[in-house]
Amino acid sequence: AWRVHAVEPDGNFRWTFDTAAHSVTGLATGDLNGDGRDETAVATVYFCVPAISADGERLWQDEDYNDYWTAGPTFPFVRIADVDLDGSPEVITAGSDTLVHCIDSLGEKMWTRSIGDDPMGLEIVKQGIAAASLTGTLHLIDGLGAEVWRLDLDAPCRALASAGELLCIVDEQGLLVWVDAAGSPVRSLQLRSAACALLGRPD
Repeated sequence: AWRVHAVEPDGNFRWTFDTAAHSVTGLATGDLNGDGRDETAVATVYFCVPAISADGERLWQDEDYNDYWTAGPTFPFVRIADVDLDGSPEVITAGSDTLVHCIDSLGEKMWTRSIGDDPMGLEIVKQGIAAASLTGTLHLIDGLGAEVWRLDLDAPCRALASAGELLCIVDEQGLLVWVDAAGSPVRSLQLRSAACALLGRPD
C-alpha cells in the first residue's frame, strides 16, 4: 500500500490516507479550503496530485487527472501558495512531462507552462514561480502561467533553492550561482563537487 500518515507529537498516528497505488514523492501543506487548518497536497509517480483534508479525508478526486497528464507520470515537486493573488491558494507542481502545473483550491487545472525538460527544482518566491530544468534553464513564471524570464546556464541543473530575494542554483559541474529577481546572475561559487540539494536561508 502507498499511504500518507499524519503523526501526533507523541508519536501516535492521527490519520492515514491511502494514495491508491500512487507512490509519494513530495508533500506540501496549506489552507486550501479556507477552514483555518492546513490541508496536504501530494506529489506522486502516477499522474495524480491528491489533496487531503486536515482530518485525513480526500479533498478532491485525483483520479480525474488521468485526463490531463498525457506524458511523464512523475511529479517530484509540489508547493501550495496563492500565486495569482486572488486570496485563494493554488497547488503548483512540476512533472517529468516538462510542465509546471497550476491547480486551484477545488482541484481543477488552471494552466500549464513548459520548462523544456524534467524539473530539477521548484520554488515559490515573491516575484512568482521559479522552476529549474535538467537541461540547464531557470524559469520565472507568473501566477497566471506566463513566463517572466528565462536564464540559460552552461550545464544541466542539479538543485534550486530560494534565499531571501535571490535564487540559488547549482549545476552538475558544482557551480553555485545566485540569481536576482530580474533573472541576472549576481555572484557564483565553484564547489568541490556537484550538490544534489540546496537549502536556502533568508539572510
